[in-house]
Amino acid sequence: MNEASTVCMITDRWTYINNESVVTVTVRFDGSKSKLSTFLLGCISFNERHTAENINAQHRSITEEWGTDNKIVVVVTGNAPNIVAAVRLSIVEFFKWSSSALTKLKSIPEEMGLPSLKLIQDMPTHWNSMYDMMSRILKIKKAVISTLAIVNPELNVLTIIEWDI
Repeated sequence: MNEASTVCMITDRWTYINNESVVTVTVRFDGSKSKLSTFLLGCISFNERHTAENINAQHRSITEEWGTDNKIVVVVTGNAPNIVAAVRLSIVEFFKWSSSALTKLKSIPEEMGLPSLKLIQDMPTHWNSMYDMMSRILKIKKAVISTLAIVNPELNVLTIIEWDI
């Protein structure tokens, strides 16, 4: 795993015939001599409610344990809505659903002498919305990082490299 600079994460959740629920996380990456390497990081019994937040926490736990949490560049899932939502949990969505965090985000730029701009949410039906979302968050990066440090430090998971990408 140490030789991987970036990984593709594949994840799913299912229930065995004996009604035991599991979450799996597998990673693929170009290994030595450009050979595709695949590792199963975890096939973990999952007894929590199958919410996006709980699944996301399990993903983070597994990827942090293996040191891949800052190397993931793409995630592949099935179509189960809770798995897709777990992967899509993002900084922009956090601010969309937390009015107190959004209020704080609006006040921070004023205190820092920065422009006060709204975050833009990615919408799959709008071809350029991902670009707009990323462009906007970069414009107010300092305010976003400062606000997250105050209201939800656990969500402030982007590394310097990820911000650069």
